[in-house]
Amino acid sequence: MSTAIIDLDSVAYTISAGKKIEIDKDEQGNPIYQRDELGRLVYENKSAEELISSCDFMMREILTKSKASSYVAYIKGDNTIDYRLKFNPEYKQDRNKEAPVWWNFVKTYLIEEWGAIQVDNMEVDDLVISSKSIPNSFICAIDSDILGTEGTHYNWKKDTWITVTKEEETHKFWTEMITGGHNNTKGIEGLGAVKAANILKDVTDYPPVVLRAYINRYGEEGIDLFYKNYKSLKPIIVDVDVKPIEFKNPIEENINIDIV
Repeated sequence: MSTAIIDLDSVAYTISAGKKIEIDKDEQGNPIYQRDELGRLVYENKSAEELISSCDFMMREILTKSKASSYVAYIKGDNTIDYRLKFNPEYKQDRNKEAPVWWNFVKTYLIEEWGAIQVDNMEVDDLVISSKSIPNSFICAIDSDILGTEGTHYNWKKDTWITVTKEEETHKFWTEMITGGHNNTKGIEGLGAVKAANILKDVTDYPPVVLRAYINRYGEEGIDLFYKNYKSLKPIIVDVDVKPIEFKNPIEENINIDIV
């Protein structure tokens, strides 16, 4: 018996993203896509039946291939990054804020028909990572921030398993404190992966070493920047009290679906 902890944001984005309509090319040969009167991209249409079928297929595929007997699935709600914006106003501000065209439909269906839990006032990543406390559970995700945490996880996009030790998780976190993360979290200017590896070579007590690197680069301001980046990158761990939903493998029940 095993429980899949699913980061549904990437699943829902995959389903709800539409195909853009190319109307021309610019002088460099790059495609120009159709937009509406408000400047928003226009997409080829998808029917409700197609969206529902995609939701069902992807959920069954993830759960079947990972051999899960139950699951807990989380999806983005409201005010998810407010906490981190208090410390880092630039956090995720480089992201496209336009939601996929069928996001609301897909999200509602996954909540109503698959029991997905809407996450408000914190990020889905944090609740997924916190849910590793559920006995006999594993994470299903494609986000490197989640897959880089301790444990054995399933990457549904690549159909692969990855095992990360606590030492590897810790080293990755402090490396990103130096190099910066992909959520518009700045590290130490001018220090990339190679220099970070040199700084952290043979280190066992990371915080003072990395803090010293910040101070060496920025002086006393480095202390504030260190704190800002730490609060941006560090997962928020909370107590989780949810009941996993049972999943019956459709193959075992002789239900015909395509698994590709």
